[in-house]
Amino acid sequence: MNLNRYIIYFIILSFCGYVYEIVAMSIWSGKWENRGFLFGPVIPIYGVGATLGTILFTNLLPNPRPITVFLIGAIASFVLEYPTHYILEKKFHRKWWDYTNAPLNINGRVCLPATIGFGVGAIVIINIFNPFIIPILERMSDSLANGLSLLLTVTFTWDLATTIAYISDFEDRVAHLVDDVIDEHIEDILDNILDEDKAVKDVFYSAVDKVNDKASSAKHLAGKGINKISNASKLYKLTVKRFVREKRIRLRRFKNKDE
Repeated sequence: MNLNRYIIYFIILSFCGYVYEIVAMSIWSGKWENRGFLFGPVIPIYGVGATLGTILFTNLLPNPRPITVFLIGAIASFVLEYPTHYILEKKFHRKWWDYTNAPLNINGRVCLPATIGFGVGAIVIINIFNPFIIPILERMSDSLANGLSLLLTVTFTWDLATTIAYISDFEDRVAHLVDDVIDEHIEDILDNILDEDKAVKDVFYSAVDKVNDKASSAKHLAGKGINKISNASKLYKLTVKRFVREKRIRLRRFKNKDE
């Protein structure tokens, strides 16, 4: 297959991974869970793993035994899952999957049951799914493959950019929300303290009144100071003008005498 067909294959497997995650996690948790990093119904890590596995087995290991596919799929899932989880968590401060409660997990990022499941999934993809879907992609005309891959690439890129922008903005909105919640709790705690203890309440409001009085006094003094500076400035200007006017009059008289 050429690049355009691999792009189509990548999107198809990303969608299949999204469906698998929804079904598996809903059964696991006992409730509906909409999984995925992007807004669209795709999970790229499935598409990446399936595409790399297909390229590997098609070009380097044709006709592999199921045990070989299982082991490579299991190891590859570990190699993909752990760093992907780490990067997403550090970059966006969120967890899109968490194996903390699963047995034999490593920091909640990978676990033995999931790794075994991905190994089995690799057998399903390589031995059952690919023999069905790859011939269909290869029979597809070049013009259709080129147009479809272009459309899918643009859609996927737009989805990725929109998701990242939304998550980044979401962090800022959450930060502001947390600040507001903290302020609210502080106000509630303060109100409760003041309501429960009259002595503390009297001291608090007395201190507030004193602060307000000091602020008003400072504002009043500042106003007086500004007025004094303004008056002094006006007086200085008048003095200078008077001085200049007198000098001009004297100069005129001096010139008249000479004439």
